[in-house]
Amino acid sequence: MTKGLCISVNSCGRATVDWSSNSTVRSENSPVIEKIVRYFLLFNLHLKKNKKKHNERRRDPGGVRSGCQLTRQCGPIVLDGFRNASKAVECKGNHWDVVTEYDRRVEQVLIGGLSRRFPDHRMLGEESTTEAASKEPLDGRPTWIIDPIDGTNNFVRGVKYIAISVALVVDGRLTVGIVSNPCLDEFYTAVRGQGARLNGEPIRTSGVEEGDPAAHR
Repeated sequence: MTKGLCISVNSCGRATVDWSSNSTVRSENSPVIEKIVRYFLLFNLHLKKNKKKHNERRRDPGGVRSGCQLTRQCGPIVLDGFRNASKAVECKGNHWDVVTEYDRRVEQVLIGGLSRRFPDHRMLGEESTTEAASKEPLDGRPTWIIDPIDGTNNFVRGVKYIAISVALVVDGRLTVGIVSNPCLDEFYTAVRGQGARLNGEPIRTSGVEEGDPAAHR
């Protein structure tokens, strides 16, 4: 008679193991086998999570897509703060060096999202990175450099010239740059070797050489 091993898992994650002979003979569950099955299920779940992360990286090898998605997510946060006339403002030392809760919220979204997608990358954020850590030299890890609201003084005073600024450094070279001004609906991206874009459309410099008299007309 042919024996078979039947494994089933209920809604609570409990594994049930049945030995059968032509689906007629059944025996009590073996605690050892049940433990093995649980380990197998956990390992399988771990493989699936790693496969998902691998697929995300393969679709977004340079981090451009992830950086852009997260930066766009922060646009409504910045607009909400920009329109809030009663937002709390703190001084970080000098009277001109200020920070708001919106700076911190934007940085949390960016660093949290990028860290989950790229756990081996280094994160340098203006508001959360300590002064000592910010002075450490760049190492071999890809490093994200984040200014959650570039131009906080303008932000506080209701001047629209502000930006969410994000950069990625790989092997000591700037590789990706993202600058978003949600107040003016401007979204700039630049990738090394691929040029720059504004709201998805290619942009370039004027071509005027330095010292060209035409530049002063």
